Amino acid sequence: MQVSVVYYTALWTMFYVGVQFLFWTWVGNRCESESKPKYTLRSYYTGCIHEGLILPVLLAAAVYKAVYIEQLSLHEWFLRPWVPTGETFIEYQIHFALFGYLIADLTNFGVSPDFGYQLIIHHVASTIVNMVSLNMPLGSGIGAVNLAVLEFGSLWINIAMIFKSRTVYGLRAIIYLLTRISTTCSSLYLCLILPRHWSAFLVIVVTFLISDNWKTGKVLINRWLYFKDEIAKRN
Repeated sequence: MQVSVVYYTALWTMFYVGVQFLFWTWVGNRCESESKPKYTLRSYYTGCIHEGLILPVLLAAAVYKAVYIEQLSLHEWFLRPWVPTGETFIEYQIHFALFGYLIADLTNFGVSPDFGYQLIIHHVASTIVNMVSLNMPLGSGIGAVNLAVLEFGSLWINIAMIFKSRTVYGLRAIIYLLTRISTTCSSLYLCLILPRHWSAFLVIVVTFLISDNWKTGKVLINRWLYFKDEIAKRN
């Protein structure tokens, strides 16, 4: 089965626009806070579906196909090159799903008060990282795992905006940092195997992500430690 970036990205975009619409029929454009609104609830709900359901199911399917059907070891699957046919079809879909989710999330632009150019830059950066992963000469398994793990860390940002408690804020900070550490380690391992020019490029990407995610991680830790003050500010 030949993989078409445009075709499958369009399908995933339509799927996530449909999910956004379903949640819109339920909560409209209501935000998580009435007094100090930031983002729409439908954006958070859709994020939970994408990060907590779709990507884990796709990743589980990719692992099952590689290990139990194709009889590959996990290491062989991790390092398998991208093949634009059936061999890495599911791994491709994990990446295309992210493209579709990011595009569909633009339906919140102009509706969510804090959905401005800063978040658009984040989405563009995420798209670039996704494209880098798709163009690596090998490591389709690592790319799929890293993407799903990173998004699982981001899942808890959405959950914490829906269910506000000190416990959830703590889980958000811990899981976010652990997912960033694990993906950094696997990416650096890939750097040892890739050709030199790809390794240098990947080091630059990882360095940027470490810097950006560490800033976010510190914010999440502070909001956990000073939970009461954070809730008071939001209300």
